[in-house]
Amino acid sequence: MGVLSVGVALLAVLALTNTVFAGDFTADGDITVSSVTMGDSTANLIIFSGATADSWTYNAGAFTVVNPGAFTIGSSNSSVVSIKATQSSNGYVTCANNTTPGTSAITLPTTVSTYTIVPQTVSCGGGGVTTTSPGGGGGGGGTIEGTSAIGSVTSSGKSALMTLNAQANFTTAVSSGGSENHTLKVTVIDSINSRVTVVIQSNPTTLTLNLGETKKVDLNGDGINDISVKFNGLTGGKADIIMANIVNAETAGAQGLKLGDLVKTATYPAVYYIDAQGKRHLFSNEVTFWTWNSGKWADQGVKVISQTVFDALPVSDNVTARAGVNLVKFQNSPQRVFAVTPGAVLREVVTSAGSDVAAKALYGADYVKKVILIQDSFESNYTKGAVLTASSKLPDGSLIQYQGSSDVYYISAGKKQKLSSGALTANKFKTTAIITAPTSITYTDGEAISAEVTTISRVIQ
Repeated sequence: MGVLSVGVALLAVLALTNTVFAGDFTADGDITVSSVTMGDSTANLIIFSGATADSWTYNAGAFTVVNPGAFTIGSSNSSVVSIKATQSSNGYVTCANNTTPGTSAITLPTTVSTYTIVPQTVSCGGGGVTTTSPGGGGGGGGTIEGTSAIGSVTSSGKSALMTLNAQANFTTAVSSGGSENHTLKVTVIDSINSRVTVVIQSNPTTLTLNLGETKKVDLNGDGINDISVKFNGLTGGKADIIMANIVNAETAGAQGLKLGDLVKTATYPAVYYIDAQGKRHLFSNEVTFWTWNSGKWADQGVKVISQTVFDALPVSDNVTARAGVNLVKFQNSPQRVFAVTPGAVLREVVTSAGSDVAAKALYGADYVKKVILIQDSFESNYTKGAVLTASSKLPDGSLIQYQGSSDVYYISAGKKQKLSSGALTANKFKTTAIITAPTSITYTDGEAISAEVTTISRVIQ
């Protein structure tokens, strides 16, 4: 057979159509496979340059690879915590954590088979990279037959493929404080109706879950749920079960707090963002707050909570400036200026010596109006990326509009995604952040955005 090479030029096609590549396949550039099913949402995956296989297929969210050679897959989406590959012939599972989005990768086994590739919002069971086989058992997830200890179940979640009557022993934090030991046993796998029954104990609780369904469990009987259990899928007659600790989120919920709430105490002006796990994240200063929010202070809906409730909320990472809204500099280096890109990655546009050729070329002669100042102590909340030059394109996270056009685009993974007027509102974009780009700056077309994309709109994922 001839060798089919696919390069970067086909990225736009892959983002918009169902795709089958057969032949022998070789990727001569990174290839983005858009909208691969990830639980209740989707994510983009990357076939890295040099990957080889007999064929691969993308169809309606499902991504499969047939008889891979040196085939590596990653994702630049920070919402993808890990990537799992399941071998159809024997149920073997390979998993790799997406530690560094855009760089980390899963390498498929070379065993002749068809592999189903699934991005996940939970980490691999046994660590950074795991390969598990049917009946292999082992700690920390993977495939479980019989009884196996899987370690601690945290808010990041833990996934395991479980056979009928398999039992996972685990520890997890509970709402009353400290950790407890519990078990989860699969007692029914109904493959015809896509349904499973599991029993969780010490205090026995029986859950019947339909495919894709999640239920919450109060482990210690105090009225506050401690874990969630999700029936994520069926693979070779095995139930894919995901458990996650939800104590922080449920405790916050009991106090009337939910994802996206803004809170402060009565005696201190600092404002915090509440995430999906019920943790609080500090807005490092007022200018950072306004990169994410618009309007008047009185309209922000900040909740004033008691010191007792505040102290009970676990603290997590600080909020960083929203990508694409402002340029930033730090007090300890007042000449140097950066563009902010997704993931709090900074791209230098004005050098330490004050050379602003790149800033003027990309953001205009009046770029200084976009610069905000951040305290030295918060510099460690960011990482440094590649320097931007006068010949660079506007980076990921930017909103652009070409001269003479009313269309607005969001730049992601080096592609431009057209935004509907509804998407501008739903994703809380600021029209003041739109940059008028010369027609000489070109991008590959990505998938249009017509609704909210939580990986873009949420302050904390």
